[in-house]
Amino acid sequence: MLPPIDSMFPAAYDNNLNKLLSSAKLLSHDSSANPCQKGYVPKSQGSVFVILYQQDKLDDVRHIQKICSCLKLWDLGVRGLYKGVLRFHYNNNHIIAVGSLSPFAQNKVVSDIEPIRMKVQKT
Repeated sequence: MLPPIDSMFPAAYDNNLNKLLSSAKLLSHDSSANPCQKGYVPKSQGSVFVILYQQDKLDDVRHIQKICSCLKLWDLGVRGLYKGVLRFHYNNNHIIAVGSLSPFAQNKVVSDIEPIRMKVQKT
């Protein structure tokens, strides 16, 4: 069954996304963290995880594109971004990737961490 259409309007969607972020578990962001390494996303099932990725400007998708490529989601460009947020499922878990310049980066779960920086070409 689909969620009520009212939950898809921007204010309700933003509120729901903030609630999800508040309860999400943070994926590793230490200096050795690398989404390209096997096992970066735990094999637990049904969890909600968040990853904060670097943005140099609001429309910068280089780092999230590299993360998506590492996770073998796609490598032809990023689709489905909403205010710098990309949601997807991986290993039967819900992953919320938040850009460092996204308004959702102010959420307490991700506001005090250093974003993941991937080796990417400068534009």
